[in-house]
Amino acid sequence: TIAMLAAAMTRTIGAALGPVVAAVRVVRDRRVDGASVVYALTGPVGILVVTWAQDVQTGNGLAWSDAQAAWGRDVAGPWVPVWRAVDGIATKLPSPALELSLNLVASVTVAVALVLVTNRYRHTPSTWPMLAWGWAAWLAPLCSSVPSSQVRFAMGAWPAFVVVDQIPATRRGRLLRIIAALVGVAISLVLIRRWSRGEFIG
Repeated sequence: TIAMLAAAMTRTIGAALGPVVAAVRVVRDRRVDGASVVYALTGPVGILVVTWAQDVQTGNGLAWSDAQAAWGRDVAGPWVPVWRAVDGIATKLPSPALELSLNLVASVTVAVALVLVTNRYRHTPSTWPMLAWGWAAWLAPLCSSVPSSQVRFAMGAWPAFVVVDQIPATRRGRLLRIIAALVGVAISLVLIRRWSRGEFIG
């Protein structure tokens, strides 16, 4: 519960963690219990805490709701950033559109990984909440009008962690976990280097 509340106070997508887990728990158990209610409340409570803190500090409690306006980011269908990335890559040819290409590859790679994990491995009711959260954490950042930051949203954040967690601890599974962890570390190091040089806003 504490982790869910903390996630809800970091980013808007984090506020979905508790409600998603609560919804899957209710569907799985076919009843509403105290834990599912508490999980569901972590999202709204986290948003209220952030709103209160921003109101105290800046006098505008809802500043978080339009913080992305400076980047021209707005809510859109998940196909919008994908199409814009493809269009941007095609328009820039034969020059490479590295940023757009990396973001598109990250989104597609994690989507494929989620599909494989969902279909190939046997899941138990106890794993359903995190699997559902992985899909939600992949989809939510795509509901944006700007095809950016997908590398860190998809591969350096929650969805990739869920994929790694869902891989069974077999010999092959351990190898896949190591590969996924190394890719995550490499991406994180690249982003940290770019941030240190002023090329990236974390």
